[in-house]
Amino acid sequence: MTIIFFVPMNTQNLIDQMSAMLLSFATEEGINASSRKETYGCLFGRDGAITVLQILKAQERNPNPELLAIARRTLLSLVRLQGKEVNIESGEEPGKFIHEYRREGYDHLVNAVKPWYLYEEDKTVRNYDTVDSTPLTLIAIYRYWRLTGDEEFLRLALPAVEKGLEWIRKYGDQDGDFFLEFSLHPERAYGGLT
Repeated sequence: MTIIFFVPMNTQNLIDQMSAMLLSFATEEGINASSRKETYGCLFGRDGAITVLQILKAQERNPNPELLAIARRTLLSLVRLQGKEVNIESGEEPGKFIHEYRREGYDHLVNAVKPWYLYEEDKTVRNYDTVDSTPLTLIAIYRYWRLTGDEEFLRLALPAVEKGLEWIRKYGDQDGDFFLEFSLHPERAYGGLT
C-alpha cells in the first residue's frame, strides 16, 4: 500500500515555482514546449500561443515582468516566422503561423524514413502543418495588446494579424463552410504531420 502525504504550500511559493519552471523553458525565440535538451525543446506555434494565453491570464492576478517579456518575445518570434510563400514541402502558406521551428536538434526529423523539409538558406526546420496555430496566435496577440497597451508591439504585430486573417479566409477555410481544414498537399515529397 502506498501512502501519499500532501504538504501544504502557500500560494506564493507555488506561483514562484511555476514561474521558475516557465523561465527555464525560455530561449531567445520565446518559450519552448519543454526543456531545451528534450525532443520538444523548440518553439511550437500552438504551444507557444497557449502558453502566452496562460501567462496573460496569470498576469491579471500575479504580475511578473519576466514572464510578460517572454510572452512578448514568443509572439514576436511567431510573427517573424509567419509563412510568406507557398511551400508544399513544409506546409508554408502566406499568413499561416508556424507549427514547429528548429534551428538545431532536428536530425531525427530530417533523417527519418520520410524526412521533413529543411530550409537550405538558413538550415532550419520550419514546419507549418497545423490548422490551429494561426487562430490561437491571433487571439494571443490581441490579448497581449489588450492587457499591456504596448503600441510598439501592436505596430510590429499588426501586419501579421492582417496576413493571418487573410490566411484564414484564403487558405484555412478551403471549402467556404466557415471551418478551418488541413491536409497535406497530395504532391508533397517530404514528411510532416497529417
